[in-house]
Amino acid sequence: MHILAKRVGLKIVAAVSLILIFSLGFEAQSSAAPVSITSPAANSFVSATAVFTCADTASGATVNLYINDVYVAGGHSPFSYSWNTTAKSNGSYYLVCNGYVNGSKNGSVAENVKVLNAAVAGIAVQNGMNGAALTAKAVNANGTDGATLATATANSSGQFTMNIAPQNGPVRFRAQGGSYVSEQNGATISAPSALSALLPNLPKSLSGLSINPLSTFIDALAQGNISKGQNLATALSNATASIEIDYGISANPATVTPLYTKAAVGTDARRLGLVLGAIVNQDQLACPSDPGELVAALTSDISDGVFDGKEFGTPVPYCSGELWAIAGNAQSSDALSGLQQLTLSTRGFAFGGTNNALTLDGVSAAQVLADVVRIESGLVRGGPPSVNLWGSGPSLNTARAFGAAVLLPNGKVLIVGGESSEGPVVTSTELYNPTTNTFAPPGSTPMNNPPGGPLLLPNGKVLFAGGTGTELYDPTTNTFAPSTASMNNNVGEFTETLLPNGKVLFAGGLDNADNSVSSTELYDPATNKFAPPASTPVMNAARFDATATLLPNGQVLIAGGFGNSPDVSASTELYDSATNKFAPAASTPIMNTGRGGATATLLTSGKVLIAGGGAGGISIIPFSSAELYDPQTNKFAPPASTPVMNTPRTDATATLLPNGKVLIAGGLDDTGFKQLGSTETAELYNPATNSFASLFTDFHAGATETLLPNGKVLIAGGVYIFQPEVEVSTTVLYTP
Repeated sequence: MHILAKRVGLKIVAAVSLILIFSLGFEAQSSAAPVSITSPAANSFVSATAVFTCADTASGATVNLYINDVYVAGGHSPFSYSWNTTAKSNGSYYLVCNGYVNGSKNGSVAENVKVLNAAVAGIAVQNGMNGAALTAKAVNANGTDGATLATATANSSGQFTMNIAPQNGPVRFRAQGGSYVSEQNGATISAPSALSALLPNLPKSLSGLSINPLSTFIDALAQGNISKGQNLATALSNATASIEIDYGISANPATVTPLYTKAAVGTDARRLGLVLGAIVNQDQLACPSDPGELVAALTSDISDGVFDGKEFGTPVPYCSGELWAIAGNAQSSDALSGLQQLTLSTRGFAFGGTNNALTLDGVSAAQVLADVVRIESGLVRGGPPSVNLWGSGPSLNTARAFGAAVLLPNGKVLIVGGESSEGPVVTSTELYNPTTNTFAPPGSTPMNNPPGGPLLLPNGKVLFAGGTGTELYDPTTNTFAPSTASMNNNVGEFTETLLPNGKVLFAGGLDNADNSVSSTELYDPATNKFAPPASTPVMNAARFDATATLLPNGQVLIAGGFGNSPDVSASTELYDSATNKFAPAASTPIMNTGRGGATATLLTSGKVLIAGGGAGGISIIPFSSAELYDPQTNKFAPPASTPVMNTPRTDATATLLPNGKVLIAGGLDDTGFKQLGSTETAELYNPATNSFASLFTDFHAGATETLLPNGKVLIAGGVYIFQPEVEVSTTVLYTP
């Protein structure tokens, strides 16, 4: 029994041992399962496009891949799936791989990984670019695009989100296509210019990215800097600093979202909004048939570091022609606040209006005055450096003096009227083409001596008014036509100002009895009518030969002029187009010196330079003194802080140049009324130094002076006032 028991026990132990050995062998085989995830590693961080690879070592096996229990792909083992993690939110994900042999499951394996991308949230905005296609690109050292990192589509407000693998190197974001609503007037702008923003890197998530025209300018300028030998980091840093200064922005525009509300006044968000509004306004004015491409043109223009209408010497195409040389500074200023009045921009964005973003948010021109001044002061910096060159231009067909000139929307200059030794009144007209630097031949321009001086209207026509009659010149047909509109008063030597609402204010003047008047007229181009006298305000004082300046706050400053005695007035008037009223006399500033026949120029600082003029009755005494008016304080600077011209002059011409300086030329000197000598000098006022510098050249009294699209100034005609008077047909071209 004992021996048997021992044998039986041995057999049992052996059997148990065999079972145990078999069991252990099975477990060992299971731990080396045929199915495995070879990438990514368990509990690792993944970004961008992660490769999810699964293998089953069994012959002929297939595998299926799952992410968070959702089937994504499968195929013959080993199989790899390119997982675009940028389409996923950051966080933990559960990866599963199942292996199959002949349709039967052969094993399964699972692991956790964590998605960690740079989550980017931002806006593509000229105004919000509805439906724009967004692309993020890696950027090569030479500034060109590299691999595509992510894509997205903007919503109706231009907002977007995308996930991108963190980038140690530069990243470019592009926005293309879509449409946006004009901040100027609510019109829809389709297929606008592409926008971009260049970042030095993207190490982590980013919110508040703003892809806008200024960020686009920075990108272009950075690429231009690279072409000049700068490395990408330096090129981008320099470009950012330049554009910030040029537009009065204190932060990187790619981090600023524009705002138009009252609460935004005085912020970079407001200033960016004003800039974007001015750009679309300029685009709609300069290319009314097909707006939307101005940003692309300006982007090419600034790529060489200068707004001059050229890209490294080659003219920039725009609107079936070429971009004006002054489009990046003088025209932009004009479109913001009517500073230059080159393209009807007294409808300037800052003035508001129907469907204007500022008006819709209850913001007035006066409230954004300080922001406008800051932008205007910066814009002059982006122009070409001063060259200060004089050159002879083509001759007029007819010698004339004391005519009038107006820049037309097509870039040509119309010169009309004046006096000539050939007759008391010149009835021929002149049409100058700055592209060919020629005047149209005689016979190709209409004969006319329209009443009064020319004023360009929002409809593109030119209004001539004087006495009681009016005429309209149409540049599209090159014809004059009598207007059915008649002024209420038979006056001359009044001021005329195009208002932000599109109407024209005529103020003061001299009647048939040689009495100065205080009455005003309001002309509405939309109805081609003058308002009845009962609905137009009366100035506080009668005056003629005064100055009138539209201010950035929407008011009109009327200064000086001659009253009903030989003495001139030092008083001023402030007209508010919003209320159609003049401010009480007690609230209007007084000039340091009464003067008539002066020049008045709105500076980029928002101040008004009033220069020269004269006093006296039959014998006019010209002045060399000047005045500086500040609309923010509603005061004139004291004489001690106001510069004096080098030559006394009255009835001169004055032009604000793209570089912010003022050219004051010609006029009459101090040798007596009707025998006044013709001063052939010019003055250049520099607001940076608050000083005048003499420019000696061949100017004449009674010449016209016009800033051209190419940035030059055309000075045409004039007279030598000696015995006898001699009118001239010569012209001068000044390059600032």
